[in-house]
Amino acid sequence: QNPPTFYGGRKMLSRAFRNRFVEIHVDEIPEVELSTILEKRCQIPESYAKKMVEVMKELQLRRQSSKVFAGKHGFITPRDLFRWADRFRIFGNSYEDLGRDGYYLLGERLRDEGEKSDVLEVLQRQLRIKLAEDDLYKQGPLGGDKVLNLCNYSGESQNLEKIIWTKSMWRLYFLVERCYKL
Repeated sequence: QNPPTFYGGRKMLSRAFRNRFVEIHVDEIPEVELSTILEKRCQIPESYAKKMVEVMKELQLRRQSSKVFAGKHGFITPRDLFRWADRFRIFGNSYEDLGRDGYYLLGERLRDEGEKSDVLEVLQRQLRIKLAEDDLYKQGPLGGDKVLNLCNYSGESQNLEKIIWTKSMWRLYFLVERCYKL
């Protein structure tokens, strides 16, 4: 079990229940070791792993100073870093891709627009890239209409023509399709 205060506001387990198990307490992983683990486990270049750890460190500092009850693990945890690195290995090959993958993972779960912009700002500063919100959900390098591909899967092309593809609809489709590929 993860520590109850760090992840999602979990409650402490009762002492009687905890006595049935052997508890192992592990301290924070040092930054150097964390970047090495990311590099080796997720098979990404060392420079990308170091940048990801820097992003995590800055997001934790921001959360620690702004939100008293969320603690420093509010924005990102080491588990998120491994997810981010795995997604980058599958979908990315540049710092822009690393930034986009980071935003999809870290920014999309937030409800507050201010926090989303904080994540975007940190990613842009640490990775030295520029991400435009309008370009985050573009439908791939070909620029083609992926609705046609969706028609091939479903065989219901006349029904799909009735859908109005708004910006939020494209965003939803992009994120769901991306999850499906994982």
